[in-house]
Amino acid sequence: MDKIQAEALRENIKAKLISGASPHGSNISHQLSNIKKLSAKKVAALDAVCPKYLEFISDIDTLMTQDEYPDPTVARDILETYLANLRQPEINCFDSVTDFFTSAAPEFFLRLYHRMIEILDLDLYASGQKDIPIELAFDPSSASIFIPRFQRVDIAILKNMTLVADENPLEEFCIPVYVAESKTYFDKNMISGVAYSATSLKTTFPRCICVSVGEWSDFDLKKQSFAGTSINEIYVLRNQKRANFRSTGTIQPISTDTMRLVIFQVWELLKSYEDVHPRISDRLHTGKLIN
Repeated sequence: MDKIQAEALRENIKAKLISGASPHGSNISHQLSNIKKLSAKKVAALDAVCPKYLEFISDIDTLMTQDEYPDPTVARDILETYLANLRQPEINCFDSVTDFFTSAAPEFFLRLYHRMIEILDLDLYASGQKDIPIELAFDPSSASIFIPRFQRVDIAILKNMTLVADENPLEEFCIPVYVAESKTYFDKNMISGVAYSATSLKTTFPRCICVSVGEWSDFDLKKQSFAGTSINEIYVLRNQKRANFRSTGTIQPISTDTMRLVIFQVWELLKSYEDVHPRISDRLHTGKLIN
């Protein structure tokens, strides 16, 4: 692949990116823009992966139609096949710091959720490339009034809102409806970090769903329990511990049932998104004041 071929391929990929929802495609595009600086091995890897990526996103974009819920088996196969391609020795040659491999699963879910939002015609958007407020404080002595703490998450469904205090707007303020951290595996430190962020986020946005999605778990299941945290769920797509994979060398396939749970949770959340939560005074007759 020469520079001219790389640029043509890059333009083709850029035309298919979804703003904020294509972290993996953006990564590939960035690599193609630096083709002259890459080793011959990485150039060959890009040459091999680009057609597979275009097929990958085409399959995701057609996974769901107006009147058909996405088949979890097909969804699993799309992600499984692409991740297996990325793990091939001739392609798996990029440094971990580039997030070349780890950006693939987030794009799978972001593109799928983007399609769900389109079908339901909601005033929301899917993004994995935006800083979202997880804490918000107010200081009248500050020039902007606001003291936000932002964090970028791998997967988010957001609603843009205007927030103004004393005529000072908080730039690019958004309300998170759903957030997910997506990693190849989760160890106890990663999950503890997610739990801390989820607690902070839910103080400001109590109805936001916060989950973790990984291929493997990598913490002691007997000693670690996160049921008491603000994380709504921890999904392990392969139903397998990382230690088991390392010791046996066998990768369990992505579970269809787990894939169904992940995408069905978001589909149900989006379908009920516009439902008005009754006022607390209206909930009194039910005997339940929170849910």
